[in-house]
Amino acid sequence: MLSCAARRMDTQPRWNGDPLTPLSPGTIAGQATFSGCIAKLAIAVDALASRIPPGAVLAANDGHQHACLIAFGEQAEGMTFFGGWPMPWGIRYHELLVGIPLQACGPLRGPQLFVAGMTCDFWPAVWNGNFYYGFRKRFAPMTWGDSQFAVMDDDGVPAFLADVAGRRDGGDDLLAWVQGIVALPVLGKRDDGVLVQSRFDWDFTAATIDGGALTLDVRPGFDELPASASGSRRRLDAAIRVDRMRWSLSWPTPTDRRA
Repeated sequence: MLSCAARRMDTQPRWNGDPLTPLSPGTIAGQATFSGCIAKLAIAVDALASRIPPGAVLAANDGHQHACLIAFGEQAEGMTFFGGWPMPWGIRYHELLVGIPLQACGPLRGPQLFVAGMTCDFWPAVWNGNFYYGFRKRFAPMTWGDSQFAVMDDDGVPAFLADVAGRRDGGDDLLAWVQGIVALPVLGKRDDGVLVQSRFDWDFTAATIDGGALTLDVRPGFDELPASASGSRRRLDAAIRVDRMRWSLSWPTPTDRRA
């Protein structure tokens, strides 16, 4: 169990100091409660060049390392919305997301959060996420316990292994960064090359939040991260553990841009 005190956050998310508006009920396509770990992962700038759409520009960085988003855990109480009415399915599954903050992407206006890849162990969510949203989801067996998350390869061996430990300092700055990043327009790329925009609404108001630290063991073949991120154990102090964060997703909007 994490050792630092649980906290609740109810501040409005901001990006570059400007308040961001959550999704209105009529724009929500799906919703679930997420329990897991969210972290800021530094990845070499050069390694991301082939991961982002042509013409895209990374968000501000130091020229060597770029701060990316990684989130993994369990989605529960999943539901879809039709005309604003919720249709609960009672499903639970595991999911991992890698997001790359962009300053711009060609003719698309403003900053974006590009979904570089996801893993998921529930096939309908994989199909829906790829066909409509371009989230580049890959079906893979996963496990998530109190302190360890694993994504298996085709042989049943962990290709991604994360050990989660407690951390006493607050993590409020990281939470503010996460809130700002996930409130950006979300960009995916379908298999036909069409770029698709959607929106997240990660509501931490009723979530329990603890500071965290990660030890990551990424093996070759875990394609959601560049090869430069694999082959060694890394410790990340920029992490938070959340319980029952409400994750809403808007309807997708295909753009007229192909990548």
